[in-house]
Amino acid sequence: MTEQANTSKKHQQSTRFVSMRWRFISPLFIGVLIVAMGGAYLLARNFAGGLEVSQQNILLQNVRSIDERADALYVYHRNEAQRVTFTVGFADALRDGDTDQITQILETWLRSNGLDSLVATDATGIEIMGVLRPSPEDEDLTRSIGTDLSGQSLFTEAINGEIGAAGYLTTPNGVMLYTAVPVTTDDEIIGTVLIGQHLSQTLKDLQTSSTAHLALYGPDGSTLQSTFDAAEIREAIGISDELFTQITTGSGQVPVQSLELTDVPYQSAYSTF
Repeated sequence: MTEQANTSKKHQQSTRFVSMRWRFISPLFIGVLIVAMGGAYLLARNFAGGLEVSQQNILLQNVRSIDERADALYVYHRNEAQRVTFTVGFADALRDGDTDQITQILETWLRSNGLDSLVATDATGIEIMGVLRPSPEDEDLTRSIGTDLSGQSLFTEAINGEIGAAGYLTTPNGVMLYTAVPVTTDDEIIGTVLIGQHLSQTLKDLQTSSTAHLALYGPDGSTLQSTFDAAEIREAIGISDELFTQITTGSGQVPVQSLELTDVPYQSAYSTF
């Protein structure tokens, strides 16, 4: 592990960069999950003590609002990743393997737009440069090079021309949500750009009500991140195989059920993410 200091004129502060090639994405990642197969779980406190029609309507209205925010977030990430690929000099730098130019563009774009992670790969899936903000609050960034992403669905879909393949990847700082787009020059795809966001920030972007809690799930129904702080609640809101199948194959229907968490009644609704 190596460290070096770099002074950002824009931020007027010393910024520490750490080489983390072997840690950026674990070889045994939890699995890439396409957006359409993900899980979002809204928990609304049941003040009335029973599942009344009005309470259920409020719950379902929140679900619709969250779905709209999820769509908007996906479009934003896809567009930001595309804007990186269209930055003057970026495609040429990627084609030529100009790591310094790529690094400068990625770091400048990440800082100026408040992003959490940007990764550039070549056409074979090898990471030319990755820049990661360890947490949404961090100013220090970590760099990564050489990670092999060729086996990731995100990369294979993007390199085949999919503009906006999305899913979960594991980083040194936990699971993050990524969206990937191809980089093209002279009608040839020469690599990909991935934009990533910490799940804690994703939940903030999706949450629509202070009276509701939100959680994100992985492909096995396990809880990846939630707005609940207590560990026992995190375990209690796990999704069974039967319910997960119902959620992901429900043809647009939103399953609703009652829950009791630490002796407090809740109503829950489930929607794909």
